[in-house]
Amino acid sequence: GLGSAHSADRPPPRRHKEVTEIPRTATDPDWRGLLDRWDRQQTGYIPQREHMFTLMVDIVHAVLGDDLLVLDLACGPGAVSERLLARLPRARSVAIDMDPVLLAIGRGAVDTVGGRLRWVDQDLRDPDWTKAVGDQLFDAVLTTTALHWLSPEDLTATYRRIAAILRPGGLMLNGDRLRFDDRSRTCEEVAD
Repeated sequence: GLGSAHSADRPPPRRHKEVTEIPRTATDPDWRGLLDRWDRQQTGYIPQREHMFTLMVDIVHAVLGDDLLVLDLACGPGAVSERLLARLPRARSVAIDMDPVLLAIGRGAVDTVGGRLRWVDQDLRDPDWTKAVGDQLFDAVLTTTALHWLSPEDLTATYRRIAAILRPGGLMLNGDRLRFDDRSRTCEEVAD
């Protein structure tokens, strides 16, 4: 998780590192089994999770086509990237997260999808996280059930950084459950 504590209560963000090849041995975990267990657990919290993924890919495809570069933000084990790349064979994705266990599961189960998926270990609270994903502009930034862990200040900074790496006409889709207060009644009604 990304944590939501105030900046004084948490350690400084880690600097980025690329997730490298995981050596395969006879004693390797059952990566696919672990990913399937993660998916089942997450579906317990978000019953319409697969429908949300399908809608996100449908929207990206309808608006941008299938030859695109996507940033899977706070990717966990890469659920969004895996589904996107399975449906859009010309798409490429960069998956970024800071959870070493979820990155290992995703890397072990999904791998690089023939070189179309790149994994990055990076904390979104680090102001330089955009350097870790490369200097190209993204056609879309997709994230699900992750950004609510950021403090309001970190979330605002993250959205600003996304705007800087999203190409003109690109999409940012956040499939998260954010709470809205009395100051955001319209957003609350739309979310409901």
